Amino acid sequence: VRKETRLAALEKSNDEKNSFFSTISHDMRTPLNAIIGFANLARREPLPPRACDYISKIEISGNLLLDLINDTLTISKINSGKLKLAPEPIRADELFDSIMIPIRAAAEKKNLSFTADTSGIGRTAILADRLNTQKIFLNLLSNAVKYTPAGGAVEFLAKDVSSGRAGLDLLAVVRDNGIGISGDFLPHIYEPFVQELQKRTESNGTGLGLSIVKRLVDMMGGSIEVASRLNEGTTFTLRLHFDETDTEPAADKPLAAVHHQDLRGKKILVCEDNALNMEIDRALLEARGMTATPAVNGREGADLFAASAEHEYDAILMDIRMPVMDGLSAARAIRAMERKDAAGVPIVAMTADAYEEDVNRCREAGMNEHVAKPVDPEKLYSALEKVLAADEAK
Repeated sequence: VRKETRLAALEKSNDEKNSFFSTISHDMRTPLNAIIGFANLARREPLPPRACDYISKIEISGNLLLDLINDTLTISKINSGKLKLAPEPIRADELFDSIMIPIRAAAEKKNLSFTADTSGIGRTAILADRLNTQKIFLNLLSNAVKYTPAGGAVEFLAKDVSSGRAGLDLLAVVRDNGIGISGDFLPHIYEPFVQELQKRTESNGTGLGLSIVKRLVDMMGGSIEVASRLNEGTTFTLRLHFDETDTEPAADKPLAAVHHQDLRGKKILVCEDNALNMEIDRALLEARGMTATPAVNGREGADLFAASAEHEYDAILMDIRMPVMDGLSAARAIRAMERKDAAGVPIVAMTADAYEEDVNRCREAGMNEHVAKPVDPEKLYSALEKVLAADEAK
């Protein structure tokens, strides 16, 4: 009985902790949306070079704070057992191709040599948690780029070492000739919020990246090893097993496939209770020739849709946490209306509720897409292009 009571108390404590972090995440994302959003809008204006530099640094700092929020919540979920892997059918080569694109761009920007050899993994269809597997390698490769001075080199090797065994036995190596890690610090690299401060670098990360990597690798039943010497570089070696699947992976149709669809003249109903966020939303929509009709809560949004002519609104942007009626209830109310366009009008959640369970709740309420705050303008446009293209294809 005592053991069951302790377990129940521990579970309650973990639930309360996760609820706290989720609320803090939401409440911090809302002002961050304004900081990053207005900085993005300011960059589009003709400004003196010094002002442009200031704006750029505001964006960089805002995105670093966003990384800290995301990483802290991820660690909290892993530690409490709330983060669950979600394997899906995917081709191994496509998984790693998607990882190489941003790393190659970052290395080029820093004048680094970047080589990647993934020819040894083939096109096997495997079961893998796409996002968390990407997170592992993006963290390691981003660190390699970050801690390698200009003119240095970063290498990535991935191959199947299964020797005929079913599935993919992945051996992956991330190597750089950067600043390296001291022998004294190596035993501590996977501890959260711990960073080695060296004279040649400044601390501009969260100190959580490698801790998240180690925990995700452990969850996947894999292993990770590190070898490093100061001023000579670092090598991470990972081993992960992915089961093979006969299920055909879903055709990968990135949002870019419908990018640059003409959005001019589209009328968008925007449900958003925060005045600063509404100002950003309108500016982003108008930049692509759309018009925005504002609603300050879910009830007003549902009423405006009910009073509109059929097919008057091309899409709806829906915040979730709003007074009077929240976005989930508003979406359900719209879907339940007895009018021809109620079931099909595209609804895009645009919210600071940004995690997997939030995305699932939005879809269960009848929404088509989810865009997390702080809003990346290109992701917003791509989401609208995607849902509008799908609506027109019906």
